[in-house]
Amino acid sequence: MPTENKSQDAEKGGAALGDVDINSHALTLTGVPLEEAVNDVTNGTHTMWNISQNELSLLPSAGWRTVAHTPRTSRTADREYRFPATTYIAAPALAQKDRWTLISITERGTASLTAATEQPGWVVSAHGGVHRLRPSKAARREGLTLEWPYSPLMVIAGTVPDLMVVLRTGRHGWTADPDDACWVHGWVTDELGSPEDPLGWFGRGWSPPLPDIPAQSFVQLPVWIFRTTISELPVGTYGVRAALTSLGLRTGVRIIEVVHADRGAQK
Repeated sequence: MPTENKSQDAEKGGAALGDVDINSHALTLTGVPLEEAVNDVTNGTHTMWNISQNELSLLPSAGWRTVAHTPRTSRTADREYRFPATTYIAAPALAQKDRWTLISITERGTASLTAATEQPGWVVSAHGGVHRLRPSKAARREGLTLEWPYSPLMVIAGTVPDLMVVLRTGRHGWTADPDDACWVHGWVTDELGSPEDPLGWFGRGWSPPLPDIPAQSFVQLPVWIFRTTISELPVGTYGVRAALTSLGLRTGVRIIEVVHADRGAQK
């Protein structure tokens, strides 16, 4: 089943720093001191710095500018869940030509609309060292589809299946970016594929870099999913989706039928 990726063709001309798609025009602007850039985002409200004094001393003191913003969104499943807004600021890295330092500024105390437990405000965090400018996710994944090898899948209640997806090329071969990895995150949905996004966050762990793929060929990638998410499902019919995190490339929905052990033995 081919990907249901929603990106527009216009995004293919964009750019990224690390795993964050950015407005590349912002890199040409004159930056400001770090504290001023943060205050421009937080408007002076309560801010927690998740950066040690030692780390702070290694960051550029000036040259910061806003390069990306992810707005706050909400989803409804068993409860309402809010994805906090995040703004990214960047500055030229110290003593490293053509490299950038990235900081995220994320809303705090907005994870649950029904029971917020943290003081509202902002968290400022360093975002993974220094980064080179590279094409956007949409540009890097062009020509690829992410598919389930077959559907539906029968699963015995209380067990965890080994899930795999297929990353496939079309008429042209695909050359991988060395900073893009094989990590695929999966999540359980209803039969119609809702929710389209995992509630809360995309898991991300170490995995090897993606390989180059010849034309009209494919590679298989394992899917990471919370073990309890599937093993605790009652008997019934569900869906599962998956996303190749580094490229923002997604599958369609695959049907999973959870059955009693005695029925599974009759397959």
